Amino acid sequence: MFIVIERADVELLSVRAFNSRADADQCFVYCVYENQATPFEWLKEEMANEVAGTLRVAGDDTYSVHLIEVTP
Repeated sequence: MFIVIERADVELLSVRAFNSRADADQCFVYCVYENQATPFEWLKEEMANEVAGTLRVAGDDTYSVHLIEVTP
């Protein structure tokens, strides 16, 4: 399962769940484009020291989008 989380400052704007990575990526790209956020993608090795499951991040302190993979 994949989750896209949108935040503005400290406020949670939306949380969306998807069964496929392709659908989640499409939502992530849409959110980034609509809010003119700068996308960033970490390598799995670099993410080992960050938040587990995070695949893609975009934005800054005022607006951000996160794509997270959730494993049961």
